[in-house]
Amino acid sequence: RELRAGTLVRLRRGVYLASTEWNALDRDDRYRASVRAAALSLGPDAVFSHQSAAALWGLPIVGPWPAEVHLLVDRATGGRSDPGMRRHALGVTEQDFTTIDNIRVTTLARTVIDIAATASLYSAVATADAAIHAPRFGPPPRLTKNDLSAEWERMLPFRGYARARRIVDFAETQS
Repeated sequence: RELRAGTLVRLRRGVYLASTEWNALDRDDRYRASVRAAALSLGPDAVFSHQSAAALWGLPIVGPWPAEVHLLVDRATGGRSDPGMRRHALGVTEQDFTTIDNIRVTTLARTVIDIAATASLYSAVATADAAIHAPRFGPPPRLTKNDLSAEWERMLPFRGYARARRIVDFAETQS
């Protein structure tokens, strides 16, 4: 009834948010809320990747966030996706993920490489630049170009590896 009345917004099956809270969120926070809702419905073993992991890491993309959440799954399970969910059957190892707010996400370096291999050029560069950004005064960068290169090498071979290499080489710490 509350959904029909407009006081609730459905994020996923069984996961709702008050419409006043939803309306107060910006586009980044709305996508993060969608990812968190997916985490609640999928359970603790789900590993979020690509733009979904980037959103939780606080990395920017150029353009709108995707309509679906992105998951990293084992090769054996296949990449079959469902409405609102994009599965990437690239394999998952312990080195591939960490947790943010009790949600399993690909590591920062893995997230950047995944986006570099699949997203638009502008978005991939913006994401990589943000990840290695070294402020003139302040904390050290979260990643270095060497970290990204090492992750790229660890992941080889993968689809989009040449494109990802060009993005890593092009990324700048002062952008």
